[in-house]
Amino acid sequence: MKTLVLGVGGVTNGVLDALHMDTMMREVESWQKDPVAFLRQRGPEHTTASAEEERKRRPLNELIYKKYFMEVPYDVCKRRRSSRVYTPPDPPGYFDGYVWPMYLKNRLQMESMVSGILFLDGLKPKEELLAAVCKDVCQEIERLRGENMFNTGFSTFVWLFFACCFCYSIARPTKLNQEASNDRPVIGILTQMISDKAMKPFGKTYIPSSYVKYIESGGSRVMPISLVFIGGAVDLEKSDYARVAKIFYRLALKANDNGDFFPIWGTCMGMQLLTVLVAGKSLLEKTTAENVALPLNLTSGKKYPFYGVQWHPEVNRFQWERKINFPHSAHAVQLSSLLAQFFVNEGRRSLHQFDNPEEEASSLIYNDTPVYAGNFTEYEQIYFSEIL
Repeated sequence: MKTLVLGVGGVTNGVLDALHMDTMMREVESWQKDPVAFLRQRGPEHTTASAEEERKRRPLNELIYKKYFMEVPYDVCKRRRSSRVYTPPDPPGYFDGYVWPMYLKNRLQMESMVSGILFLDGLKPKEELLAAVCKDVCQEIERLRGENMFNTGFSTFVWLFFACCFCYSIARPTKLNQEASNDRPVIGILTQMISDKAMKPFGKTYIPSSYVKYIESGGSRVMPISLVFIGGAVDLEKSDYARVAKIFYRLALKANDNGDFFPIWGTCMGMQLLTVLVAGKSLLEKTTAENVALPLNLTSGKKYPFYGVQWHPEVNRFQWERKINFPHSAHAVQLSSLLAQFFVNEGRRSLHQFDNPEEEASSLIYNDTPVYAGNFTEYEQIYFSEIL
């Protein structure tokens, strides 16, 4: 059985509780690439034979693949969202800074992937929306009749079935099944080899505490392994850091390809490392840089939950070196908070867990004590380790 998806313009229309657009778009792309494999991956009941059988039902498929998008304008969406209570609550500017831009991004992606979408005015009464859909379905049935693809009995059945389904979706408050969520996420941070002479007496590897605090502020715990690729200065092709990162990158690719959600975040050098891992070689060039804060650009993977930023969102709240121009304005702090919450929420979608509480406790970074390093580095505190 195929799924009929009604797109909801303007992010929220007062009926759907939640809609994870990136997940939906990945599912659509996966189905488009290989429908048979897509069905087979979703359970033993979806066999190749059943998929082939569905392909033969072309008249019914023509109607099932009808696409309707209910549009709701910006001001109405913003007013509706502001009247609701979310946990955690939306911070100031969240709708304009994230929700609406993400809707526009996903709508453009949708329109580039599919055609034949009938756009509906989401502010009209439900009866008018139903009438518009009914009219479109009737016209499609007449077209198929003209191609001798329908007999009268079958077309009547299809029409009644479709009308009943649509009426049911309007009459019943729709609640999407929420994805399984891990409410005790642990996000790893890949340690770096120490090359700075001033830091060598303290250990062999390190993690600036600002990265740990950044992840913790989003609602996760931290373990010193992977998979946040932090900033720094190492060889992105030959260093141990790059070698280990490549291992985890390949594991993350394999996991996501198998439906096992596994996100990666790269900060500054970490984002550069992601470009090397994707391209298979370094495409980076040396360039001049200034100690100036500039407008931001965000980059994310279109197929995988891999994200990269060329700046340092952790410094806005957790680093205070006066010689470096770290922005600490309310907007900078807010953006830092939102990005931390975003990636931790991605981590919640990964259901990996330790075998027992003891193993979990022994792996967390709380077993180590950060060292004050503000007198010999740009970091206030650093976690050092003797582990390579």
